[in-house]
Amino acid sequence: MKRHELEAVREATSALKLNEFKSTHRAKIPPSEEAVTRTVKKTSEERKALNEIVAQPDMRVVLRRLRETFGARADQAWNLVKFSKVKRYVFKPSGKVAWTVVGETEHLIYEVVGYCHCTDFFLNFDTGYICQHIIAQKLAEGKGRFERVEMKDEDYNKFMSRWRMN
Repeated sequence: MKRHELEAVREATSALKLNEFKSTHRAKIPPSEEAVTRTVKKTSEERKALNEIVAQPDMRVVLRRLRETFGARADQAWNLVKFSKVKRYVFKPSGKVAWTVVGETEHLIYEVVGYCHCTDFFLNFDTGYICQHIIAQKLAEGKGRFERVEMKDEDYNKFMSRWRMN
């Protein structure tokens, strides 16, 4: 094999390995500014659509539109709501609020920023993805179908430590 052919093979192999690495470790590679802008725009559009959908008074319309927008995640989210898996914790007297959704395990939802503690969200957030737990939380909040839990402010740090990253 000639030198320039060998270099071309090395270059192609390097590009393939890089693409394979990127797909395997997507969340660990810093995205470009353009990719971040696209993701933020897509996420904000999905969150806006989600808020508009759950505001509908007719539950049949809500479920149909959720399915059209989010596919299978909508049915998964509805099951979480239907089976009372969404909890809203209010800490007294401060009024701090924390949401959790119990799927296979319990997941913390940062409702204000659209963050979920689940693996699915972590692996796909960089594509503008909204997981079933966030959909369930918004649906439960919009329809008033969640468990209400009151706790004391002094329990807040202990409560939040369950989700602390080491």
